[in-house]
Amino acid sequence: LILSSSASQPLSLSVLPADALSAIFQRVADPETLCRLSSLSCTSISVAASSSSFWKPLFLRVWGKGLLSKVEASIAAVQKGEEREVPQWMEEPSRLSSEQQTAVRESHVIWLKRPSLKTAFCILSRLVPSYFNADVDCCCLLLTEGESSLAERAEVVGNFIYFASQPRPNMVNVKHAGTKFLTVAKSDPRMDLSRESRLAYFRNYNLKGMDLMSALRMFLKIGLMPSEASRICRLLWAFAGELHTQNLDCEAEGSDLSKKSGLIPSGGRWVSQDVVYLVMWSLLVLNADAHNPHVKKKMRVHEWIKNTNLALEGVGFDSTNQESEGGALRESELSAMYHDVIEHPLQAQVDHHRATNRMVLDRITEKKSTGSSFSGFFEAVKSMFDVFKAPLPE
Repeated sequence: LILSSSASQPLSLSVLPADALSAIFQRVADPETLCRLSSLSCTSISVAASSSSFWKPLFLRVWGKGLLSKVEASIAAVQKGEEREVPQWMEEPSRLSSEQQTAVRESHVIWLKRPSLKTAFCILSRLVPSYFNADVDCCCLLLTEGESSLAERAEVVGNFIYFASQPRPNMVNVKHAGTKFLTVAKSDPRMDLSRESRLAYFRNYNLKGMDLMSALRMFLKIGLMPSEASRICRLLWAFAGELHTQNLDCEAEGSDLSKKSGLIPSGGRWVSQDVVYLVMWSLLVLNADAHNPHVKKKMRVHEWIKNTNLALEGVGFDSTNQESEGGALRESELSAMYHDVIEHPLQAQVDHHRATNRMVLDRITEKKSTGSSFSGFFEAVKSMFDVFKAPLPE
């Protein structure tokens, strides 16, 4: 770990004073990185990275106010010698599994030796994801116990699902259960929490200045694609909104990424969430058409551009009017997207609980073994937009 000094010589972090280390570590938002730093042999770095001032905001973000309050009370009790039994916040996630109870006993030994927010964070990372997979509703109650409003509860649940959906050592992945919870139907009593948690989940993505094509590939790479088109719609709609929101102040040609790839970001002429959503759906349909061997007649570039523009006009976006808000989507821009998908297929992480040996992206348009997805393309995309948007209000 080094910094560049004014003399262009490597400067070891270990020689920096405590306040300088604190200023640096304040920018570290990843608990796994802080854990690695706190395990280094260098005492100054280890002590700084273990500080509660860094772990408290991370803890609050992932585990919520209720668990934070319980853990802080538990720390004080252990330090006073008043708590020797397994604390309730550690015991509750293990009640559904004997394997988890073994993990709790091992964790409790560590806890009595080093009671801190960092230790509690690591223990909960080991216990809670398995609890979430076993009983989503009870786990959500545990996470949101100290939150008063729907927005606060959703923020914690969305942040937890994002955190626990990433591959991390010694932690069970919740990607399948998390995706299922984030995409419940309108008739589900958890719909309000699910919808708001979905928005909170995507706020963890850094999409500022990112072109639409790169953002779509990130969406497919990081997330787990459900097998049902309606669930894909809910995820994609929320993602499109976040991409649009984070790039509202982007100029049409202002991003280095957009200049490099020839694609424009979601700001500028991506004037609404509707437009971003439909163009992404159009690209998914194109991917299925181009790379599904059962589709005999493939869409050509001018056909895809024409029908994409028709779909956009269906939601009130005049794609041919240069004087309209944000201007038109140039044919060259859409053409670049078309060739990007043709040359580099979109790859999704498949939900193997529901679909095996078949890409989800090949299923979303429900194509038959013969024929082309070009026929009825506008109707398919527009109907998906209408079916999704109507039953799920903002």
